[in-house]
Amino acid sequence: MVLLLGMLWFWLVLVGLVVWFACEAWESNEWPAVYLAVCLAFSMYWYPEFIVWMKSHVVHILLGIPVYFVIGLAWSFIKWIILIYDKKDEVQKQIADIQRKEKYNIERYISAGTSRTEQDYIIFNYPDLLKPPSAGNRKSSIVHWICYWPTSIAWFLLSDLVRKIGNFFYRMFSNKYQSISNKIFKQL
Repeated sequence: MVLLLGMLWFWLVLVGLVVWFACEAWESNEWPAVYLAVCLAFSMYWYPEFIVWMKSHVVHILLGIPVYFVIGLAWSFIKWIILIYDKKDEVQKQIADIQRKEKYNIERYISAGTSRTEQDYIIFNYPDLLKPPSAGNRKSSIVHWICYWPTSIAWFLLSDLVRKIGNFFYRMFSNKYQSISNKIFKQL
């Protein structure tokens, strides 16, 4: 193990993986491709049998490429749906903030017209808020999810999913936390 940690290639791969996951966090499309090209070049140089293996498995490689992208396409739809639900939750929080902060203005707006609603007020004053996310504006992310789905899934499992689970438990028990706080401070 000590010998493994002291080898240059170990540190190069480790730094490369850190860069790759950082790119995943920021959904950068350029650096993962560069990293893959560098890894492929190094593996061909250090392991010439890799080229022989590729030549002897051309059919498997050619069949694997479409499968890779079909899996990536399926993952991109899953990730898109997750993004849309996250955006919906964010918009609902913004609407609740608007309703709380602008209660007086909303009441005046509704009373000024016969069929005006809170929804009309929000649409009138915040026209972009209720627009659904555009796939065209997220092309880079979608392409990233299709092309680099293995790291996208890994990042989702290591970061996004863990955060979502934590937020879920927080929402379930936030009232309990607050009641503990209120009970302790009530004694002051």
